[in-house]
Amino acid sequence: MISQFYSASHGANYQPAFQAAIDHAEANSLAAVHNDLGAISMEMWRPVRTTPFGLTNTAQERQDLYAPDGVPLVIRKPLSIDFAGATITLKGSDGGSRWPGQLLANGERWVGGWIYVIGYEGFERIALKNVTVDGMMEGPWTQERRNLSDKGFRVHDTSVKRIELTNVELRNFGGEIYYTGGGNGVEEQIITDCHFHGSPQCAFNPGTVSVVKATRVRAGRSYQAVEAIGGISNDYVDCEFYESGSCSFLGGPKPNFQSNYPYWYPLWDGVGAPPRIDFRGTVFRECGNIWIGAWTTGEVEMRDTELHVFWRLARVHDIKLKVRSIADKGSIHTGVSIGGPQQLGIPVEGAPAGTVYEPVRNIDIDLHCEATADAQAKGFGHKMAFGLVGGIVDASSLRLVASGRAKSIASVYGIRADQFEMPQVLSNGFVEG
Repeated sequence: MISQFYSASHGANYQPAFQAAIDHAEANSLAAVHNDLGAISMEMWRPVRTTPFGLTNTAQERQDLYAPDGVPLVIRKPLSIDFAGATITLKGSDGGSRWPGQLLANGERWVGGWIYVIGYEGFERIALKNVTVDGMMEGPWTQERRNLSDKGFRVHDTSVKRIELTNVELRNFGGEIYYTGGGNGVEEQIITDCHFHGSPQCAFNPGTVSVVKATRVRAGRSYQAVEAIGGISNDYVDCEFYESGSCSFLGGPKPNFQSNYPYWYPLWDGVGAPPRIDFRGTVFRECGNIWIGAWTTGEVEMRDTELHVFWRLARVHDIKLKVRSIADKGSIHTGVSIGGPQQLGIPVEGAPAGTVYEPVRNIDIDLHCEATADAQAKGFGHKMAFGLVGGIVDASSLRLVASGRAKSIASVYGIRADQFEMPQVLSNGFVEG
């Protein structure tokens, strides 16, 4: 199908052919586009953008954020695209580098991303498969280098019942690589055998209130590997998140965002199941700090990575995890840190009056600490299994069990003694030393 829209005048640039095939399918109510050119290497050049971007001071400027001009591929109706193993390199409008981006009239730089799904109220399904796309940004992946115009796959405030990505690799973008956002968004995200990596912002951000089913997904080499909320439910099965500064998995909200609360506040209306996050066979490797919120369950491996259960996520409760913490390339200060507010009544910024940070409660964690043979030979290991940090927890509702080896089973630091009750930490064959 792509071949009928490709012209020799396009040269190395296959963007016009793919966009024409998409437009043809949408105009004729076709369900699918297939790349009949096969598993070839190709370029897509960024179209010129005429709309401003980056400012949000006025209603017009906020509307401009959603304008699709200047994005290589725009999808406006339900569609499935099989790229048939193509490898795509993104280029600037003249076929040169996309960086630092097109200079817009308002002084902002437009880089453009790759695919933008926008505008159609009634998307049943968007499906992409069998493609590798390189945005050609180079590290380091520090946040001051981000460009939020450069999202690899973007759905924003557009109703889509189901997103399916299968065997998709997106790498080296200036903004979020996989991004869904907004209150009027996606219902279900099915991401299978995909790899998102290389971003000074975030590799994987399925940030709408939806069902997320991520299977054998890899995301990393970024400022953040993952930024997720519980939404309706999140399942991460046999995933790997790696070589990034952090990951965050925030509980709630459900059934949707509330405009008078921070987006991450763990609201739940109590109807049906809570907005859970569940991990099965998931590995975090060299990810710095992992922040988890309410209604989180499952089994994780933390390799050269620390897990934090921390009060700044507002309401941190109902967490049941089995954690394997492994020191490999260096020592781990704390396998799992748990911190409550230093006093009661601290208001939550951006929430209605009277909304306060709550004590951490209903936490059940089995933690195993170990070091690889190479780490042991270099003197690496765990300083402590559990770290109790900061303040108030509902000690009677915490079940903490440690096995393996660390210098101490638990330590307390940064607290006010008059506001802290030490939870019991049990040993399951734990060895200090």
